[in-house]
Amino acid sequence: AAPALVADFAPVARRGAYQGTYQLAWGTATVLAPTLGSLVLAHLGAGALWGGCLVACLAAATLHLRFTCSSPTKPS
Repeated sequence: AAPALVADFAPVARRGAYQGTYQLAWGTATVLAPTLGSLVLAHLGAGALWGGCLVACLAAATLHLRFTCSSPTKPS
């Protein structure tokens, strides 16, 4: 469902680039999240890991609200 949403919002001429960027972001996160999470847990402990998750989630929520509340809707 999410790739279809990306395709719907992308300009027709740039759909491939949007899809590639979307998939690159997911692929990168799939590799980095467990690796960095394991390193933080091993070296800094569970408190640092969950504190970092809290900060990352708050940052993501802030960015989401910032960009979705001011974004124009796609014309029908």
